[in-house]
Amino acid sequence: MRRVPPGPTALPGSMPQALRLEFGRTFRAPYEVPVVVAVNGLLMTGLWLWAPLGWKNALFSLHGPLAFALVLAGWMISDVPATNLLGPDARRMRAALDDPVMFRRLLYAKNLVLWVLIAPLCSVVALAVGCNNHDYIAMVVAIVAIVNLRRMREKELQAHQGLRDREMEHERKLKEMEIEKAKIELERARTQVTSDK
Repeated sequence: MRRVPPGPTALPGSMPQALRLEFGRTFRAPYEVPVVVAVNGLLMTGLWLWAPLGWKNALFSLHGPLAFALVLAGWMISDVPATNLLGPDARRMRAALDDPVMFRRLLYAKNLVLWVLIAPLCSVVALAVGCNNHDYIAMVVAIVAIVNLRRMREKELQAHQGLRDREMEHERKLKEMEIEKAKIELERARTQVTSDK
């Protein structure tokens, strides 16, 4: 396990402050999240446009002009570096692990920043494709689906938080058991010392 170097950790006092910190971290070198989002978008676009038909069918379950915007959003938001919310910001996330409210605040801020990078771009793509094909109802459906990606990510984050809460409860119970075991061993040792006298 890699150790996090000691240093100051700025934990936000409110959600707006968490968003400011996260936008600042995102748009500062090494620009990991924007680069990952852009590379995934370009990779998916290249595969969508130039991959052989067999590859397209294997890679994409949705087909058609408006599906492009949905698949693009899915690829951009679901890559491991984009969804690894803890690793790149290990110092702050580690400091917030024991505080569920702070931990959730940081996760939601990261989620919103990722959504702000992806949803407007993919919505514009859906708008352009829908207008070009004169398929306005499908365009609106695609935009609504893209905008709702944030809600799906929030549900995923809540599930992760639930797992973390259960893990922390399990660790607490293990520590209690260790303390109880130590008490019993201490009592045995005391009993043995008094019986030896």
